[in-house]
Amino acid sequence: MPRRNGAQYVLAQPDPIYKSRLVSLLIVRILKSGKKSLARRIVYKSLEIIAEKTEEHPIRVLERAARNAAPRFGLGRSRRRRKRRGMRRRRRHKVPVRIRAYKGITTSLKWIVYYSREHAKKAGKNIASQLAIELMNASERKGKAMKKRQESHRSAKAVRHFARWCYYRGFSRRRK
Repeated sequence: MPRRNGAQYVLAQPDPIYKSRLVSLLIVRILKSGKKSLARRIVYKSLEIIAEKTEEHPIRVLERAARNAAPRFGLGRSRRRRKRRGMRRRRRHKVPVRIRAYKGITTSLKWIVYYSREHAKKAGKNIASQLAIELMNASERKGKAMKKRQESHRSAKAVRHFARWCYYRGFSRRRK
């Protein structure tokens, strides 16, 4: 067993305008080539668009979008040895695992940014408006980020018969 400590998470510093850690996480996801001021402009512009269109506080919409699009289950790997005589091979199986809240939110922000960039390239529009649209859609449980979440849950559900090999048994079938 390794004697190292586990990973130490460093909490993100809140952004200067909205005083929210979630906004600073979104800024980091938008960031490209170290241009943080451009990333901040894009995020703040999209939050202004959300405030105009929904007439609701944009941080609430962002929190709802991140929570809705966050996956609860994903796929991990488990190695199992074959039980036949003379065989010493190991097989790797995909097993359903629970995703922690912090990782789920960062994954959802990554998906939201990815699909807003993809749509901005196709439509030829600016990324701030597409990010605002994707955030509003995710807060209403629509959009491509939600489809990705459902796909992740479907794939985890498809291999739930391997759940007896993973450490967390929350996704397996009920025992009698």
